[in-house]
Amino acid sequence: MKSIKKKILLFLVIATIPLVMIGTIIGVIDPFFVYHPPLINGYYVVDNQLEQNPGMAKHFEYNSVMLGSSMTTNFDTALFDEKLGCKMIKLSYNAAYPHDIDKIMGIVMEEKDVLEHAFLCIDIANYLYEPGTLSYTYPEHLYDDNILNDLKYLLSKDVLLDYVLIPYKKESHIKLNEIYWHWQYMTYGREQVLTNYAIPQKEQSMTTQYSIDNLKKNLETYIVPYIQATPDTKWHVFFPPYSMLYWNNSIVLEELDVKMKGMEYITEYLMGFDNVEIHYFQDCEEWIVNLDNYTDVTHYSKEITDLMTEQLCKGINKVTKENYGQRLTEFHNFVIDYDYKKLINGGN
Repeated sequence: MKSIKKKILLFLVIATIPLVMIGTIIGVIDPFFVYHPPLINGYYVVDNQLEQNPGMAKHFEYNSVMLGSSMTTNFDTALFDEKLGCKMIKLSYNAAYPHDIDKIMGIVMEEKDVLEHAFLCIDIANYLYEPGTLSYTYPEHLYDDNILNDLKYLLSKDVLLDYVLIPYKKESHIKLNEIYWHWQYMTYGREQVLTNYAIPQKEQSMTTQYSIDNLKKNLETYIVPYIQATPDTKWHVFFPPYSMLYWNNSIVLEELDVKMKGMEYITEYLMGFDNVEIHYFQDCEEWIVNLDNYTDVTHYSKEITDLMTEQLCKGINKVTKENYGQRLTEFHNFVIDYDYKKLINGGN
């Protein structure tokens, strides 16, 4: 009997050693930054928003943040650092809803006493959607402070292979100012956009799920509390420049009016805060009618992103209490009157 017990114990010890080794390697390298910032001579690939954003928010050095959807992923944070004299981190989530912003800002607020700048990209459709909606199912063990559930991370085969062994074998890493970039992997241009474009059918409309009441709850629950809690932070709120085909879809789906009313409500509401400025890129006609700037109906090139960076940092293209109504009205009329057949069939 003693012999059997010894054999079982020996087996358990031998079986446990590899797990301890894996956990130790992942914990020391820490590719998701759960315990510490990147090692000085380490190789890191940062391409996993859901699993790496919380660690970056906890352990990286920064005093400014970029928040939003894939509309923000092509921003070069080094340009903001250079122009504003800040230290920015990009905490994007593709298809981000307001609750996604809340998830990561909750961590930022726990870790940072002072934020100089917060850049918030607003995708109007997602703010009109049901409060509480998230873009993905979150790995909650990476967002909480409970070390007891960290085994999901420390013993992950995928983390070991994809984020430890492969980067170190290739001695590869991604520069932090370039994280989440997708522009270099995409094809841009009119032909690319129209090849994949089809006018939607009315039954695809989300209008029945959109409402200004949803938008109000989303703002008041997930965004405004952070603006109020950071009176010394300059919030740069901006609406990104979707292509005209996006607005054609909005007309066809009968969603234009609720989207315009939503943008008007957000603009008027947030203008009431002294620490908020609002930039409206939706009506940059020279950009949005030129399909060569896009890879699909919404995603624009890095050249456009760099132009937006310049304007955001210099305070250009802001809307004011005096002009926001006129600008929104003029853009609404422009969208309604635009010749979309000409755009689709061969010109601007």
